Amino acid sequence: MIAMLLLAACLNPITNDFVLEDQAFLDALPQSTARTELPAQTELQRGANGFMATVESMLSWIDIVTAQPPNVRESDRRVWGPYPEELADFSWKLEIIRTEPGAYTWTFTRQRGGETVWIPFFRGESLTGYAAAESKGAFVYDASLITPLTGDDDFGQLEADYDFIGARRIDSILTAPSGARSWYTLEQYEDTVDLWFFTQMDLEQNGSGLEDYEQSGRWLLSGAGRSDIEVTGGDLGPIVGVITECWDDMGTVTYRGNIVEGIFEETTGDINRCVFEETITRR
Repeated sequence: MIAMLLLAACLNPITNDFVLEDQAFLDALPQSTARTELPAQTELQRGANGFMATVESMLSWIDIVTAQPPNVRESDRRVWGPYPEELADFSWKLEIIRTEPGAYTWTFTRQRGGETVWIPFFRGESLTGYAAAESKGAFVYDASLITPLTGDDDFGQLEADYDFIGARRIDSILTAPSGARSWYTLEQYEDTVDLWFFTQMDLEQNGSGLEDYEQSGRWLLSGAGRSDIEVTGGDLGPIVGVITECWDDMGTVTYRGNIVEGIFEETTGDINRCVFEETITRR
């Protein structure tokens, strides 16, 4: 018995080091809850929250998996799983590899029951070593890779670069199953939030061409803000249409301008009541 206790005493420090270092691997993962809830009085703000909800629904995989301790612990590697998917005939696992001090790659994979191939559908890389809850990196979630398993590809693919050091910023590209692409940037500062969005769409829905649609918005965490939309191309050709909207802390519109250069101009409210005087542009 004494010999067994002495052996355990010798082994425990190594085991404990591995267990304590689990947190370093967890810190390499983007956190689904690492943001402040944003105001949602206006369509733009609700759109920002909707975008973040989409991102967080993917990152929720991380929360589910890492609620349990890793199944494999090695000096520069941790593996969670494989775990069976409830009510489905496939399993999934998460692997995190430390490529150098403070640098990590991570991959979620799925496998159909009875098969040997693991399909990577969610992967990323990150740099850590900053203050608590601060990191930066990139990830790709590709639903098309697991369509053969799930039969569902309503989402498409999301590519994102994030920087949660100081100001919290996410730059992303969303590719729909149809191939249509949209670009988003959401940046949160101490007292303001910026949202930039660009896509191409057939606004007239007449099949004659796609317009470039670009929207930039900024608002205070108290709620008041401004949005500027610019539309050109497609049916408009070189003509540029601009829609500006400002609102107060309650979400009440204080100014709205709809201007198509040289053709049409309509305004309501008082532009001097805009909390931000200048046109919002991407930072």
